[in-house]
Amino acid sequence: MFIKKLLLVAGEGSIPAIVYQNAREKNIDVNWVGFRFLNYNQSEVPHHLMDEFSINTLLQFMRTYQTNYLCLSGKIPRSCLFQENLIHNDLKQFINQLSSFRDDQVLNAIFQELKQQGIQFISPVEFLRGHLTPLGNLTRRVPNENEWEDIHYGLEIAKYLADNEIGQTLVIKRKAILAVEAAEGTNEAIKRGALIGKGNVVVIKVARTQQNFLIDVPTIGAQTIQTLGYHGGGIIAIEHEKTLLIQRDEVVETANELEVGVVGVSIANP
Repeated sequence: MFIKKLLLVAGEGSIPAIVYQNAREKNIDVNWVGFRFLNYNQSEVPHHLMDEFSINTLLQFMRTYQTNYLCLSGKIPRSCLFQENLIHNDLKQFINQLSSFRDDQVLNAIFQELKQQGIQFISPVEFLRGHLTPLGNLTRRVPNENEWEDIHYGLEIAKYLADNEIGQTLVIKRKAILAVEAAEGTNEAIKRGALIGKGNVVVIKVARTQQNFLIDVPTIGAQTIQTLGYHGGGIIAIEHEKTLLIQRDEVVETANELEVGVVGVSIANP
């Protein structure tokens, strides 16, 4: 990959900082842009903060920084789409022309609009290949027979939910669906499901069949492990090679401390 300059647009979470560091190690000059209304760790605050989502402002950053290369990384809460004060008129008019607010439709429409302006998108996976979820058990706690049955049963359901833009996380216990991720996000779905299941639940996280890794990469980190551990524990089954397991050593250490099991699974051969 021959890139001299890159504009990194950061959502929440630790991924943007990892992308930034890894891109810098590849001798890429990175300008890091985020949003004032998102939550960033104090040590991971972007160089520039925008007050609202705006295509024109983003394009101005590209022109000022003299690059056509753009990388989107981190989580943008779906709820932001419904807060009009966070969306500039240029983007608001654009979104209002769409037939729905489904993630894939909104993001792909913005993606195509920026491509028409000459923007070349770089997937964050280019800088995160060492963080892709491996296959197999990663922790001391491993699924028991009932939990493997839940994983086998739930994987196709989770894939259906992801492909239909409902959510990418499913919480299940003894084949009873306890929670499905929607706009609230992974951790809140886990809390709801664990509360109903009284702990020792199975959480399944998958990518869409046609996942666009340029604009969205399903991710599990230490915070997700803590959420499950603090709400009764259980197993997290993550789709192998199509999801990110950020800061794996910390995730495994946290999971072992909280007796949470983490396993990488394949849809083709769970």
